[in-house]
Amino acid sequence: MFVESFLKLLFSLRKSSGFKGLRCQADLSAETYNGDLHPFFRVPVINTLFRRVIHAVLFEFFALIILVPLMSYGFGMDMLHFGALALMLAFSAMASNMIYNHIYEAFEHRYGWRRTVRMRVCHTLGFEAFFMSIALPLTAWWLDISLWEALMLDLIFSAFFMLYAFCFNWVYDIVLHRMGQVRVASK
Repeated sequence: MFVESFLKLLFSLRKSSGFKGLRCQADLSAETYNGDLHPFFRVPVINTLFRRVIHAVLFEFFALIILVPLMSYGFGMDMLHFGALALMLAFSAMASNMIYNHIYEAFEHRYGWRRTVRMRVCHTLGFEAFFMSIALPLTAWWLDISLWEALMLDLIFSAFFMLYAFCFNWVYDIVLHRMGQVRVASK
């Protein structure tokens, strides 16, 4: 509910500011929705820079709220030190996420992929492999640990984020779908 209200507010601000964003392959419009319900409905691609930024910021914001206290407590680390690493990784993840999702959505649009459970699993695994190549050296350096220890820690991060990404993106798609239905009904 909070996420849906937040997205509505941001979309209304975007609309009132006249910001159009950068267009991708498809447009988020009434014609994009086919009326199917989850878990296998076709959803529009996140097609503007604005929507990509909103998705990434919300994703990282909620992840930090969950992850930093749990990991700090679980590993007995200072929350500020661990929080700084998490923030660096979050910014790196946002940039990586935008790049990865842009490429993925281009393939999705070109080949007509549907966002099924199988495709979500493939999407999530692919992103985690891509991002781990960035996160591993940063984690080892920041925590002054070996690459092996950093790998073990990153595997814990990856397990958390695979489950979290799957759930977050599914909920995000449902919210976008419902917002689209509301926009169609109001026209």
